[in-house]
Amino acid sequence: MATVAQTNPTTQRPKFSFWRGVIYAVCIILALLFLFPIVWTAISSVKPPSEASAAPPTFLPSRIDFGNYIKLNDYGRGVWNYVGNSVGTAIMTVIGSTILSTLAGYGFSRFRFPAKNLMFVLILMTLMIPFQSILIPLFLILTGLKLQNTLFGLALVYITFQLPFGVFIMRNSFDTVPREIEEAALLDGCTPFTMLYRVMLNIVRRAL
Repeated sequence: MATVAQTNPTTQRPKFSFWRGVIYAVCIILALLFLFPIVWTAISSVKPPSEASAAPPTFLPSRIDFGNYIKLNDYGRGVWNYVGNSVGTAIMTVIGSTILSTLAGYGFSRFRFPAKNLMFVLILMTLMIPFQSILIPLFLILTGLKLQNTLFGLALVYITFQLPFGVFIMRNSFDTVPREIEEAALLDGCTPFTMLYRVMLNIVRRAL
């Protein structure tokens, strides 16, 4: 009888090449260079005023002083009010940009309507418009809508400038989904919006 010899494959670890080590070293150095200003600012913020303005500067403070944060909280309406405004504006911008970009990208990718490609090109062309050149028209529009000096109006401005890139990303993502998946969902009784919510969004989750 013939015997079959069983050999246990030995796991070989990939060799750590010299150039890979060089790449890692360069990445670590660059990361430290980018992080150093943040760390320096955080340390300087808890230094006493005399040490923060000393020349030459000292890296570590002799004692921890939170007086700068107390003064910052007393500035204007308080730092937490400004942080809340920034967080609220950012949340509205993210939600609005994501919803509108998804709907527009899905429409440009899956629906047929007159001048579709022309409209898509016009949307992309807005990326080349300098922000400074439309400040006055934006202010006039917000004034007419009575949204000047409001967080919602500011979020609308941010959404306006985020939409072209978002629509471009979402349309390309929907274009990569095979048509057969869409046809199968339609045969199962899905409407276009139901298919978008239950099927397509799960596939393009990374783009979102």
